Amino acid sequence: MSPVFCVVGPTASGKSHLALGLAKEIGGVIINADSLQVYKDLPLLTARPSPQDEAHVAHHLYGFLGPHDTYSVARWLEDVAPLLARLTQEGRPVIFVGGTGLYIKALLEGLAPVPAIDPDTRAHVRTLYETQGFSALQGLWNEVGEDVLGPCPKDPQRAQRALEVYLATQRPLAFWQKATQQPLAPKAKIIYAVRPKDQLLERAQARLEAVFDPSRQEMEALMAMDPNLETAPLMQALGAKELLALVQGTMSRKEALTQAFIRTRQYIKRQNTWFRHQLRDPLVLDPQKDMAHIIEEITRHNP
Repeated sequence: MSPVFCVVGPTASGKSHLALGLAKEIGGVIINADSLQVYKDLPLLTARPSPQDEAHVAHHLYGFLGPHDTYSVARWLEDVAPLLARLTQEGRPVIFVGGTGLYIKALLEGLAPVPAIDPDTRAHVRTLYETQGFSALQGLWNEVGEDVLGPCPKDPQRAQRALEVYLATQRPLAFWQKATQQPLAPKAKIIYAVRPKDQLLERAQARLEAVFDPSRQEMEALMAMDPNLETAPLMQALGAKELLALVQGTMSRKEALTQAFIRTRQYIKRQNTWFRHQLRDPLVLDPQKDMAHIIEEITRHNP
């Protein structure tokens, strides 16, 4: 059976570059595991692979949705399943790459069949966190009770998810997790791209500054066609809300960049926390190493 890899890491870690080099070396195919790179618009802001990269290695599940299209981990698995089956049957090595932890977890461990959460419930919980902070989530959690939900997680995303599920279904997330579906790639080899914190933040800031003005032009074009972008799922992309505020004239360029980087830095911290606690036996690699060294490390870790 052909090998399956998951190359993961925080924003600006260099995981896409590592995955591309690995794919070239072993004749592999890349599948997207990032929840924002599925959108067609704002490709620079979402750090989608370039046309040149896609010309060298086959890339799947990138840039096929409009800004208002909703997408979920369940839909992603539905799209991945036939693709993964076909590629492995053909004997092609498959490399998943992305920073969306829930996608990776569902791929490796399966997905609890939680019913779809209605948009109003999701918006209510998200607005509560965005306007009042994590303490408001804890307050709502305490209202429901730990005897029902269990201890409140420290990760805001996990707390929001658990509250959404309970409010929408009146059953705790643990109830649904007991009926978890079979995973698609339980034996995938996990590669965790890691850089020193200072270097990672410098790269993230440099990349944000480099793509901000070209992405502003695209945001202006999007706004001209669709003035209701505020509610579009695409606006969850790092920097998108700030770009929109800049285009609407409610933020200066300096303010928009500053706020976008603050959000990026917070997201990187959440990503690293998630990967450190959720990954099983990952191979931790520095993406700056040459590909020969990386292949040697992968072989040694997964003989």
